[in-house]
Amino acid sequence: MSTADPNIEAFIEAAKQVSHLIASDQVAAAWRQPSAVDLMTVGALAGHLLLIVRRVGKRAEVAAAVGSVGFEPGNSAGAGLGWTWLRVENPTDLDQPTHRQVRHEADIVARWGWAAVRDSYSERVKQVEALLHRSSLRSTEVAGTSLTFSAYLATRVVELLVHADDLACSVGLESPAPAAGMDVAIQTMVDAARSIHGDLPVLRHLTRRERAAASISVF
Repeated sequence: MSTADPNIEAFIEAAKQVSHLIASDQVAAAWRQPSAVDLMTVGALAGHLLLIVRRVGKRAEVAAAVGSVGFEPGNSAGAGLGWTWLRVENPTDLDQPTHRQVRHEADIVARWGWAAVRDSYSERVKQVEALLHRSSLRSTEVAGTSLTFSAYLATRVVELLVHADDLACSVGLESPAPAAGMDVAIQTMVDAARSIHGDLPVLRHLTRRERAAASISVF
C-alpha cells in the first residue's frame, strides 16, 4: 500500500467534503432547479460530481487488476505534458460536443433522484478511497496524452472543488475548502495558467492589474 503521493489524500479529503454538500437538504430541495452553471440543474451538477469520483475509481480498478508497482510522483498539474484543458471562453463553447456530452451524462445521473445520487456518491467515495490506498497506477491516458496518475488526480481535485463551489453557490451554502485539496487545486491551476498564457501574463495578473490581460482563466 502506498499513500506517499499527497494528491491521493487531497482527492479523498475533497471527495468526502463534497459528499456532505450533496447530502444537504438544500441540494435535495433544489434538485430540479437551474444551477449556477448554464444549462445544468442542481441535480445535474451533483450527478457530474458523482461521475468524477466514479471515473477515478475506474482508473484505479485498472491498476488493481494489472498489479502495477508504486505510484510515480509527477507534476501536479501535468503542465507542459500536452494536457488539453476543456475551456469555456464564450457561450457558444457550451455547444461543443464534449460539453454537450458532459451535460447529457450528468442529466442521466440526475434522473436517479437526490437520495440515490447521495447514497451512490457516498458509497463510491469509500470504494475509491480503498482502491487508491491499495492500487499502484503509475500513469494514465487522457485525451490521447499520457499523464502520471499523480498529475491526473490533481486535475480531478480541481474539477471536484470547482464544481462543488458551483453546487454550493447554487443552493446558498458555504463551499467546501479542504486545505490539502485547495493547495493542490490552486497550484494546478497556476501551472495550467502558465502553460496556457505564459509566465509574464500570470505575473502581471497577480501583481500589476493595470498591465494585465483582461482574463487569464484556465477553464
